[in-house]
Amino acid sequence: DDNTPAVTTPATDATVTPKDGLTRNTDEPKETAVFAPVTLSFQMDLRFEIEFNPGLKDPASDIYQQATKDYETELTNAYRTLPNFKRVVILGFWEGSVGVRYEVEYGALDADSSLPLGVQKMKDELQKVKVELFKLPGVDKSWVNNTFNDAGLSNALVQLTEFGEDVCSHPEICADPVRYQCEKARGLCVHKCSAPGVCPH
Repeated sequence: DDNTPAVTTPATDATVTPKDGLTRNTDEPKETAVFAPVTLSFQMDLRFEIEFNPGLKDPASDIYQQATKDYETELTNAYRTLPNFKRVVILGFWEGSVGVRYEVEYGALDADSSLPLGVQKMKDELQKVKVELFKLPGVDKSWVNNTFNDAGLSNALVQLTEFGEDVCSHPEICADPVRYQCEKARGLCVHKCSAPGVCPH
């Protein structure tokens, strides 16, 4: 009967064989990959108006080791609100009352966007750290002010500035360096496949 309505059957999935007959590698990487969790750091000095103990010159001494623990704890509390903060490492002490050289490590990528942290945002956050450093017993506040001025912070954040301008400047930016390489023009980790299915492993 020509008046009988046509019945449409749903399409079913089918296995498609490439016309060239070649088997494709199912583990072929995507065109681009997410960045690896990159860690950057900066070094700073603080000065405390307390008497210098000669034992602070000897990393093996009890006074040095105890001071390292104490200052790491105090500075960790001051820096813990910094975006992607990881840790503070005491690098040593110098004479002139008591000077403390330390390194701050932090994650370089914004947790939400996976893009490099903004330098201005870090400067703003470091101003909050400055307020906390003022609370440390015996700290030389004029030293803190001089360290945390714009020039001082710009110097401390050179790594972040360079990373923001060129993510490929960090050698470990691509999580899978065997199959991916950082392409500076696009600022992306792109696969090394020379052709479909022809990829390094």
